[in-house]
Amino acid sequence: MTERKEKIISFLKEAQRRGARKTARQAPPPPPMADFIVNGDGNITAGRDVNINARVTKRYKVNPTAEHITPAQKQTIQEKLTELVDIGVIAGKSRDELFPHWWGRLKRKFRASTYHELFQDQYDDVLLWLAQQKAILRPKLRRRDNDAWRKEHYTAIWTKTRALGISKPQVYELVAIKLGKAVESLTELGERDLKKLYGIIMRLK
Repeated sequence: MTERKEKIISFLKEAQRRGARKTARQAPPPPPMADFIVNGDGNITAGRDVNINARVTKRYKVNPTAEHITPAQKQTIQEKLTELVDIGVIAGKSRDELFPHWWGRLKRKFRASTYHELFQDQYDDVLLWLAQQKAILRPKLRRRDNDAWRKEHYTAIWTKTRALGISKPQVYELVAIKLGKAVESLTELGERDLKKLYGIIMRLK
């Protein structure tokens, strides 16, 4: 009786082991891992639970050569362009909008992806174009901020005369000859005379 009982117990244990092995073999496969998709527009979807809109920034790398503008020339262009932005701000526009506006216009005008690509033989034309744009904007400055308008003219006149080697007394003598006014400072000139003097000085070579 004991021997029979032991055989039954042994049979049941073996059946249990076989059942366990069968269950392990027939267990359903685990669910597939979540898809990971990267779309060309920068959207990332992970398991359909996360959607990250990644911003892609394109940067142009330029290896400057002797034919490209120098760092000092780049700085001058930046300063001239900032002057245009400042006039626009006085006229009531947003500085955040004006910077990309003027950089975009400059790049389109000279067919460059970035101003680092500008060549030496373009530099004078760039400065001339920036000066022309500033002249176009000056009437707006005059209406909005007369002091700033006058300061712009003073700065332009003295910058040009210094570059030409003309002294202050010579400038005042020119005012007396061309405008018939005896002055000791340009601040004594009215708007009309100041504008005339500016035109005379800018035409000097």
